[in-house]
Amino acid sequence: MLASVPKSLAAWLRHYAPSTSHKLHYRQECHWKLQLYGWCRNFTAKGSFILSESDDQKLDPDSRRRDSPSTQLTLWPPGTQATAKRDQRFFELANDKLSAGEIMECEARGPLAVKKTFLALAGAGCVSEFEVQWGGAGGDKDGDRFLKFTARKTSSWEEFKKNRVQDLASLFVKQSTNVLQLARAIVSEFEKPQTKSLRVHAYLDDEDALNTLAKSIATASTVHGFRRFSCTTNLVKAMQDRKRVFVYITCVSDSQPPASTGVVFTAMPPGANPSGEHLAKFIASVHDRLRRGDVVDMRCRGAHAVAHSMRALCQFQVHVAQFEVEYVQESASSVKTAEGTVVHSNSDVSSLRVRACRGMTWKDFNDTDFAVNELLFATATSPVKGLCSAVASAVQKQGAVTIQAYSDNKLAMHVAVRALAIITQVWKDARISVVPSFGRTKAQKSPVIRFYVKQQNV
Repeated sequence: MLASVPKSLAAWLRHYAPSTSHKLHYRQECHWKLQLYGWCRNFTAKGSFILSESDDQKLDPDSRRRDSPSTQLTLWPPGTQATAKRDQRFFELANDKLSAGEIMECEARGPLAVKKTFLALAGAGCVSEFEVQWGGAGGDKDGDRFLKFTARKTSSWEEFKKNRVQDLASLFVKQSTNVLQLARAIVSEFEKPQTKSLRVHAYLDDEDALNTLAKSIATASTVHGFRRFSCTTNLVKAMQDRKRVFVYITCVSDSQPPASTGVVFTAMPPGANPSGEHLAKFIASVHDRLRRGDVVDMRCRGAHAVAHSMRALCQFQVHVAQFEVEYVQESASSVKTAEGTVVHSNSDVSSLRVRACRGMTWKDFNDTDFAVNELLFATATSPVKGLCSAVASAVQKQGAVTIQAYSDNKLAMHVAVRALAIITQVWKDARISVVPSFGRTKAQKSPVIRFYVKQQNV
């Protein structure tokens, strides 16, 4: 089996791992991992290796490496192709680590891995407190997103049963439950003054529901702000009912915004005269993704779509939303434009591609001295190329510029965004970021939208 391993790593394995007591396993999920004396380590960016003890040798805690500076063990719950022996070994490792009072981290990929993580936490010899977060890097290519459970021992099961709160608000999760809707429901419960803890539960044999439950807890930390949730779990079987996994959630504190995930979320801006529900759903989706650290990609065809997109970004709370914009060519075959016109053609049509991400806090942004930069005005009849040239000239001279338009004039907003999209035509290799915000004119206090354009540091 070592013949298929890269030579440098194979040499390392032969040197440090006794061949008589270890053997190499390959996971069909295409994830290699290395587990040496009960410890797991990653060795390559593309994958990792599992080096497990031979089947006839039990894990000896005293044989673990003494020189390791960390007491945190990372486990990868077995997937769909795992044998019962490997499952049992995972449960034993989790129980040993938690019972010893050490921190256990699980990286769960897929519904079955999530279910086995819940089983390990609920079946351990002690009660463990855990948090669930999104881990890994997302993206359209080479994305590797997973759920990261971080757990530690808190008490015995006897103490847990004695002190457990019985009268709790409860949410039931089933296979058809939507992750984002459940995350919002969890946050909504904790926004009530009387809510200290919340119980969320699903059937043990419903792997998809358990996966949704875990994803929702991880997602809830970035819904309507940034929070940390602490959880405990146990298995419950009442009368003839199926076994259920109960998760008790407590909001322990506010948290810092998560780092960028690398995930690109595509949002479709509404066109003319959208329903209030449709528009609210679009805005909420954009805000949720920005809080999570995702990049929001919006393809805008027409002034209505641009206006809805810009207003959604302006309404983002706590942090600003900054964006880049460019023209892209897309096939027009049976395309419905933002104005509702259906185009049947083999030719391409241009659309504005807005890519937005979470930026600095509004407090830091408002500390900017805008008075030192030039203020440009955009109207429905402003020449796009002329405005673009003025923006490029001002940014090159001063580093930043502000474009202002009336916020109830969608055509003026459209002109401003179009001018920003073609800036590379007058300024080669230009790289700018734009922060939209609402404001009012000094004289008549008329509502306006401002685009603060700044050169990006390359």
